[in-house]
Amino acid sequence: ERFAARLRSLAGTLEAQVQTAFELALSRPPSAEELEELAGYARRHGLECLSRLVFNLNELAFVN
Repeated sequence: ERFAARLRSLAGTLEAQVQTAFELALSRPPSAEELEELAGYARRHGLECLSRLVFNLNELAFVN
């Protein structure tokens, strides 16, 4: 919930919030496909659920 609140304070549009989530959590911007899919997910389920989804991506779970 705090991450979602931070995203709302940093970015105005949902797409910008998704992009900011990726940049803060993964240190990279989302691809166009990721941005489209995850913005749709956030519209349906909310920014809090999107925040949990981003933190549960494999990129955070494994070190290459």
